[in-house]
Amino acid sequence: MITVFPDPYPDELLYSVCARYQERMMWGNQKTTLEDLFGSNTVVAVVDLPGHVDALISHLPAGHRYSSDEIIDRHTLLPYFSPFLAASQLEGVRLAMRRGSGSGISGRAGIMASTVKTPQVLQYCPQCVEADRTAYGEAYWHRVHQLPGLTVCPHHSGTSIYPSQVAIHSSGRRQGFDILEATTPEAYKEPVLYPGANAQPDLNTFVAHQSWGLLSQSRVAVGLDALRQRYMEQLQNRDLANTNGRIRAREFVQQFEQFYGRDWLRAMGCGLTEDGEQAWVLRMVRHPKGSQHPFKHLLLTHFLGMTMDALLEPKRPSLRLNRLWPCLNRVAVHYGQPLISEAQTQLRQTSGGKVGVFTCSCGFSYRCAIGEDPYLEAKVVQFGPIWEAKLKKLSEDATVSLRGAARILGVDPATVKYHATRLQLGRWQRPLSPGKTPQQGSIEDYRQHWLDVQAQYPEMGRTALCQMAPAVWSWLYCHDREWLMAHQPSAAPTLRPERISRVDWTQRDRDCAAQVPAIVTRLKQQEDPIVRVTAKAIFRELGHSSWLERHHDKLPLTIQTIAEVVEDRIAFALRRLDIVATDFWRTGRTPNPWELLRSAGIRTDLARLSEIQNTAARLCDPVVAITYADS
Repeated sequence: MITVFPDPYPDELLYSVCARYQERMMWGNQKTTLEDLFGSNTVVAVVDLPGHVDALISHLPAGHRYSSDEIIDRHTLLPYFSPFLAASQLEGVRLAMRRGSGSGISGRAGIMASTVKTPQVLQYCPQCVEADRTAYGEAYWHRVHQLPGLTVCPHHSGTSIYPSQVAIHSSGRRQGFDILEATTPEAYKEPVLYPGANAQPDLNTFVAHQSWGLLSQSRVAVGLDALRQRYMEQLQNRDLANTNGRIRAREFVQQFEQFYGRDWLRAMGCGLTEDGEQAWVLRMVRHPKGSQHPFKHLLLTHFLGMTMDALLEPKRPSLRLNRLWPCLNRVAVHYGQPLISEAQTQLRQTSGGKVGVFTCSCGFSYRCAIGEDPYLEAKVVQFGPIWEAKLKKLSEDATVSLRGAARILGVDPATVKYHATRLQLGRWQRPLSPGKTPQQGSIEDYRQHWLDVQAQYPEMGRTALCQMAPAVWSWLYCHDREWLMAHQPSAAPTLRPERISRVDWTQRDRDCAAQVPAIVTRLKQQEDPIVRVTAKAIFRELGHSSWLERHHDKLPLTIQTIAEVVEDRIAFALRRLDIVATDFWRTGRTPNPWELLRSAGIRTDLARLSEIQNTAARLCDPVVAITYADS
């Protein structure tokens, strides 16, 4: 347990708090800091979603007032991601941050799989630096300045965000903490700037303020399905989706791309594919199967004219009406009576007027613009259980005709057929196509028709056969499903059209391969700690550590170049001996071979090798020392 720990400042990164502790304790060895704070010297310094938080809490001074959840919610970036994660996913991320080592947390949160461009270095706002120095006597790293897409500070309108020289993912600083004051921020005058950012000042301000709102929110997540429903309502108001939830995908994608510009979207890692059906914006408004990066939600809400507060509001906004609205359920005893006093409201983008969704206690709901006559302009949203029960009762009465039922229910005959089919009431279901199927056939006729279609087209799969005889398949599915399932062709693997790649991997391969020599030189120059040249380390320096596992087959030139320069264990051990020997001779000390091996951290199995022993003996020779002392 440590005896002192600096209190975190408002919006300060946990990384920054640890950096200030290290600076005040003046530990020369970074691993000593890790041992103090976490009880282990192998912990990695993580900026966004760190692990080992429970271990940190257990090492704080006696009488401290902090909890793991408080540290996570106020001093990490998890609140930025949490509203857009499934409940089980969020629970797993939080548990990993508390008890885990930190590895894999970004993958759980969907960061590794996302294409959104994230900062590669720590960032700061000059005005925040001055304000912090005035208020606290020192500057510190703010959480909000490290979020993707930010070019201006949300606290100082119009002030640009500036990059520092502290790399977030540098292999040489994986176990080190850097305070903001030590980076002399006054020396850096080039602000963070994305292509086309100057042309969208309103967007820059929106992203900054909404990102800060996400970080400071403490609400319970409303769920991915609720988010989709709220997006759908806005799409319907813009005529980009119909009342049945069918999205006009082509128009939606085109308007979205025109709103932001194709080049800017690609620069931010949010480009849309050439095939609109693959666009990420469509995946967000259809039934979600996974989480999307918060920055993409920011872009979609801005396009739809929404804010994060409206999107994440646990209870939808309701309007207290200045008059009671009627129930339009024709089969309810209270039809036409003014009973509805509240309505969920939406803003119609085309006219600016308000549209209300009016729901009666009987379950019947309709949509109508505020101020219009509901008897003339209302559109049914849901009929409700009372209406459906009446439909079922009418379908069982042989004396009631289809048109008679439609008059009683207050709808047209086509609507009666639709809901009778949906509820599988038998009567009034949509008829089979004439000429293609038996009109009054028995179950054997339908079965034989289905078998005849299969015999005529033996090469066809299930989907194609259904398209050849849709009415027969539907009838059998409703009335003889067990037989139908037993008399279908084997499911064939789905053949999907080849996806159009948005990336020129050949050019990317050449660019990466060209950077390898400089990266190797830079890695070998790092001596605190000494870094082994591995494929993983090189890809990390390239800024794309996931490519080694996910896209190595697309980077053959890069992989070949790396294979020629990576170090095996022996080569790395020899280089460590050389570096440590240089340090000994420059200080005028004469090391013994065993001392050299120990200082270089050579493992026992390697130390037994003749090549290692001969090199250690040679480097301890005073004649060789003259060369090192003069170099």
